[in-house]
Amino acid sequence: MRIALPALLALALAWTLPVPASAGFPSPADWRNESIYQVFTDRFYDGDPGNNNLDGSYDPAQGARTHGGDWEGIRQKLDYIQGLGATAIWISPVLDNAYGEYHGYATRDRYAFAKQFGDIAALRAMIDDAHGRGMYVILDVITNHGGDLIDSGDPGWDSYQNPGTYTLRWRNSGNKPGAPFDNLAWYHNNGGIDDFVDPNQILGELFGLDDYKTEDPAVRDALIESHQWLIDTTDADGFRIDTVKHVELSFWQEFGPALRAYAADSLGKDNFFMFGEVFSGSSFENGKFTGTQAGGAFALDATLWFPMHFTTNGVFRDGGATEWLSGVYGDSLDYDPAARERLVQFLDNHDIARFMGFGSGADQDESKLKVGMAWLYSSIGVPCLYYGSEQEFDGGGDPWNREDMWDGQWDFGPSVGDNFHQAAPLYKHARRLHELREALPALRTGSQEEIANSSGAGLYAYYRRAAGESTCLVILNNDGVEHTLTIDPDLPGGTIHEGITGLGRTIPGSGNVTFTIGAQSAAVWSQDDVARAPWVARTWPPHDEPLGDLAGSIAVTFTEAMNEASVEAGLSVAPSFAYGTRWIGKTLVITPGANLANGTRYTVTIDESAASKAGGAGDAGRSRGTAGTLGTPFSFTFEASPYGGGVTVPAAYYASEITTGKDLITPLSLEATRPGLLDDRLLVGDTGWDRVLYHEDDGFIEMLFDYDDASGARPRSIALDREGGHFGGDLVIADNDAFLRGRLDAEHYGGVSQVAAAPGAGPEWIVAVDPTGDFGGLAYFGAPGEDVVRSLDSAGTIATFASGFSSVTGLAFGREIGFGTDLYVSTGSGTIYRVDSGGNTTVFASVAGAGAIVFDHVGTFDSSMLVLRSGGAIDKVASSGAVSSFGSGFGSFPTGDAAAIDALGNLYAVADDRIVKVTPLTLETDVDDPVPPPPAFTHALEPNRPNPFNPLTVIDFTVPGDRGRGVRAKLEVLDIQGRLVRTLVEGVVGAGEGSATWDGRNDAGDPVASGTYFVKFEAGGVEKTRKITLVR
Repeated sequence: MRIALPALLALALAWTLPVPASAGFPSPADWRNESIYQVFTDRFYDGDPGNNNLDGSYDPAQGARTHGGDWEGIRQKLDYIQGLGATAIWISPVLDNAYGEYHGYATRDRYAFAKQFGDIAALRAMIDDAHGRGMYVILDVITNHGGDLIDSGDPGWDSYQNPGTYTLRWRNSGNKPGAPFDNLAWYHNNGGIDDFVDPNQILGELFGLDDYKTEDPAVRDALIESHQWLIDTTDADGFRIDTVKHVELSFWQEFGPALRAYAADSLGKDNFFMFGEVFSGSSFENGKFTGTQAGGAFALDATLWFPMHFTTNGVFRDGGATEWLSGVYGDSLDYDPAARERLVQFLDNHDIARFMGFGSGADQDESKLKVGMAWLYSSIGVPCLYYGSEQEFDGGGDPWNREDMWDGQWDFGPSVGDNFHQAAPLYKHARRLHELREALPALRTGSQEEIANSSGAGLYAYYRRAAGESTCLVILNNDGVEHTLTIDPDLPGGTIHEGITGLGRTIPGSGNVTFTIGAQSAAVWSQDDVARAPWVARTWPPHDEPLGDLAGSIAVTFTEAMNEASVEAGLSVAPSFAYGTRWIGKTLVITPGANLANGTRYTVTIDESAASKAGGAGDAGRSRGTAGTLGTPFSFTFEASPYGGGVTVPAAYYASEITTGKDLITPLSLEATRPGLLDDRLLVGDTGWDRVLYHEDDGFIEMLFDYDDASGARPRSIALDREGGHFGGDLVIADNDAFLRGRLDAEHYGGVSQVAAAPGAGPEWIVAVDPTGDFGGLAYFGAPGEDVVRSLDSAGTIATFASGFSSVTGLAFGREIGFGTDLYVSTGSGTIYRVDSGGNTTVFASVAGAGAIVFDHVGTFDSSMLVLRSGGAIDKVASSGAVSSFGSGFGSFPTGDAAAIDALGNLYAVADDRIVKVTPLTLETDVDDPVPPPPAFTHALEPNRPNPFNPLTVIDFTVPGDRGRGVRAKLEVLDIQGRLVRTLVEGVVGAGEGSATWDGRNDAGDPVASGTYFVKFEAGGVEKTRKITLVR
């Protein structure tokens, strides 16, 4: 029944109140079928800059001020949210705030909207657009308090007292709450909370916010009426209710039924969802606010499941015992029966440091978050993902966990730049988990039965069952090593399918079956082979990265073969430019008709109608549209931006800059990673904070080692040992006065220990580690002003190896690309020496001002030696010793170890406290096609799937080279002794992606024994090896 507004208030507001629609957007039949995406409005997207400072709080560089996100921004990014798979959105509070607070939790006027977020038209446009997509919108609301507009002049204010005797007053008579809350008698006068127990946390002010006297019938009525108005005005589908435990239980037993009845009777919303925040790890404290659990009327539908949140983070983030989860489930009787399966599950939110937070148990470990997300979307409850988690955001506590999602001024680490990256690994992982959840009803509404847990890190396994639907077996591993689970599975005999990887296996109709789950991984098994909707695997350039050639091609690679006409019909670019298109397999190549505008940001969009060639398959439910299509638009952005830092390189290359700032301060030394370890990444010695970082090709800067030394430690030079080498595959770090070892093995990962004191303090030591074993696998070092090169072993023994160099300015080992495996030493005189394993030296070349040297082992720089020269130039030196100029204008290079070439063939050089990246375009042109194709493929060997396996495993690889060009390649399986077991691929293969299947048999066709094997892939002069496990 509608509760009437007080007469005077109704007259005052008559001009603002819309006439309620005859019916609102219908509620979902069961909220367990929904998936919530939490948006912190101010930090999501600035869709209307015109409203940014309407409340006077705009300061986008400050964490506690308004940044510009708004409802129009959410509306513009609904494609991104829907593409993820979410079906409901929880947004920040929408009402007017006392001082324009960016977060919205300091309400001033309960009948006006926060101007910095937009007006009612903008809010309704966003909500109506979401409803048009079949999505729901949940508003964050607060009934415990308003903004801080009241204080007292009495002595002792605001110390807690009960009974309250403080005389309240307005802080500013010109800034009062909107009617009818402009009545001092409607607020508690007990001062601030001194202890978070009842009644103190009910009567006292939370963080100085004016506490409503919610036990007063007039205040209750006014709060109920204002929330009814909010439902009427917005057509919202539910409320997330803040600070529930700070309001007496009897209030919720009146508030809940009144709003539930109003939403149903007035707008036809018969399942208006209300879940509360009870910030406590106690199931009893949370449960008493649900349903009729405490006796009396039905209070709230559910709560945010804080007890499970704290436990989940302890298990999946910090590696705790999986049996802890069992304990929380055991407390489910503390909740009303109707709430037990509708509690809102979450990994993090705006009040809690992010799951991937810097310094946490996950600390940028993507594999842990993947397992946590698998848990979120496969376990009982209503899942809720906090914005940015799908982009690896790693902020700490408030306000660091409220990063700008767009390219704003409050970002750091993974959140730097624009983060609406729809081809990001975790975005695609979440999308796949949503596909499974849509296709397998048991994951949404089924019962949950635990079948395995562990007293430490290890497995957690459970069934999800629903009548008439396929049973799902979920197995999660939160440990750093693989585990096995042997059970007689409650699954039909025959072929079963693992939903995340898409692989299948055959099991008997009865009897034990062993499931092997890799380290930090998850599996969802069922009899259903859930199809994948087509999507985009990658783009060129990557999202939010520069296109370094104004005439360069743009490429979109799909996950499967597409109906080319449907893709091209749905293709658009903004700002628009003339272009041509062509296809290479699954890749659409977009070729501009003329040079793009330098410095302009472009957006490429492919609309939802783009269809796969297969058609029909891949329907992921109502959030994805027509079966076999993308279902939601895909977009990515890039800037046409040749690097303008004064660098000159040949036309076949372009230069860009890795930005320094919050995460990368003062780079000094560089090293490329090796195959199988931190693939396609660059190691950076950063002297700003005495750290070694690694940099991914898509721009993330993450910490690998962090150390502090009172003597002024500096990672002046870094060198990576080969896998299984003399230093155990670890990183050797040359510091001011010592040589250190950065541990990369699982047991000591991230640890730093001293190997030896340097033979003299102060020199800028340069170190190189023998990559082949021809030099004993030792480290070798020298320095400017030193005329010798010394050797260093892992025990700390230092010996003179070679001498007569005058002043050592660079060291590097040849990479068997015509230079052999000898050590090359550049010197202050300009002479570059070649030193054999016996310490014998010969003059190799002469380069004036020679400094750091690096070898092109990929072939993108003609397999040459590259030499950094004083004055900011780089020369190429052929294996014959012939010298030619390559580039200039780089600036001032530091001494010794300032260059590296990664596995993709990019050159990095430190100059003037920044890193310049030189990327080969590797484009070819012919008479018939004057427009260059997209960049060449680069060598890659992916982890096999599944691993361990029985009986089959799939091995994906990429043959390097220009498109359409043949490359000699070999893919072999070796035993643990290095002996050939099976040749899977051999001969000339076209450059591009490929795969092979191994059935566990040798070349003779005989089954081989269980155990560890190695897959070795050689192509284009690059070799990579991965370990695989066969379990019979």
